[in-house]
Amino acid sequence: LDGFPAARLVIVGDGPEKEELQALATEKGISRQVDFVGEVPHEHLPA
Repeated sequence: LDGFPAARLVIVGDGPEKEELQALATEKGISRQVDFVGEVPHEHLPA
C-alpha cells in the first residue's frame, strides 16, 4: 500500500484473526489504510 496512498483495504468479519491482523497493520504502518468493519450480513456484501 506504500505506493498507493489512496488505496484502502477493507477486512470484513470478527474472526479469531482480527486482533492479529490489526496488530500487523499497525506494525507495517498501514493501519490508516485498513478498515476493519466487523461482521456484515452476507446479503449486504457486494457480489
